[in-house]
Amino acid sequence: MGRIVLVIISIIFCTTWAKAQVGPCKDESFADPFFQCTADYNPVCACDNVTYVSGCSAARHGGIQSNQWLSGVCEPFWFYVPRIVSTTTAMPFRMQFQSRGGSVALLIADIFGKIYYQRTYNRSNESPVFEDFDTSIFQYGVYVITVYSGNHKQTEKFSVIQF
Repeated sequence: MGRIVLVIISIIFCTTWAKAQVGPCKDESFADPFFQCTADYNPVCACDNVTYVSGCSAARHGGIQSNQWLSGVCEPFWFYVPRIVSTTTAMPFRMQFQSRGGSVALLIADIFGKIYYQRTYNRSNESPVFEDFDTSIFQYGVYVITVYSGNHKQTEKFSVIQF
């Protein structure tokens, strides 16, 4: 009986000690969705397995503790577009691949399903894609941009407005 109690106490101590050594990944009280990070595109894979556009975004928007991320993306690919664009400016599109090989398809459609743009990118290297879309082809409204390859798909919405 004494050995069982000793084993249980040892397990509890070791589990508590291990948790204390790991430390928290996120601190929601640190997150501030209104904080303005610079527009730098340098994606990071954070400890919560989410890709953020930069370390600043991981820390300030995701509440990720300092240096709890690695440079690069968590997913096979990841892209970023601004949430609001104007018909008088180009829309920056940034995409990062995790590995080489294969291809990804991009599709931009309005909320009614009308396709405005489509393209295929070959993943010949791990270099990021930097492209600026001509927004004059879009009318004012909400659009959906989808990038997919195999089992992975990412979809984001953006609005086209007049400034």
